[in-house]
Amino acid sequence: MARGKQVRDKEDRLINPGERHSAQRSWENAGSLIAVVAAGQSPIDVDKRADSDVVALSATKKIIYEPENGTVAFEFRVRADGSEDDALAIPFLAAAGEDRYTLIGDLTCIQGAQEADNSAYFCDAISGGTGNAAWLSWTKVIAPGANYIARFILNTHGYSKFLFVCTDLKNAKNIYIDTRRTS
Repeated sequence: MARGKQVRDKEDRLINPGERHSAQRSWENAGSLIAVVAAGQSPIDVDKRADSDVVALSATKKIIYEPENGTVAFEFRVRADGSEDDALAIPFLAAAGEDRYTLIGDLTCIQGAQEADNSAYFCDAISGGTGNAAWLSWTKVIAPGANYIARFILNTHGYSKFLFVCTDLKNAKNIYIDTRRTS
């Protein structure tokens, strides 16, 4: 690369080549879940895991996160507007392109008491993220304890779409997923 040449990403943001792996990245809201997907419904059911079935699923029942091309790893955190100690059930799946979704894990997120905004609170525990052996050695749950912010970090393994659905909202009306690229 020629010295002094400016490099830009697909959103036309200036990239400093010396900072590609150490850049500080902010949290971004990937979306919210306000309705549950019951067992036996898309995308849980075995014949409803195709990308077209997931795309057809109501926007209130899914969050599809598509990391920037070239993302090796990302992390997410969960916020909810329910009650402290609610156990929120969130199946987490991945797809490579427009293929079928495969299970990463059935996550249980426990809502804490640390306020995220005026009505939502961060989950302080995440567990159960080992449903697919491909991710076993490449996932990490950061759970510093009650009323801190739990995070889930994973390698993308080249997958391009990550799906969050909810099978139990407990007392929450909204569950929010925040994501952050780590590499």
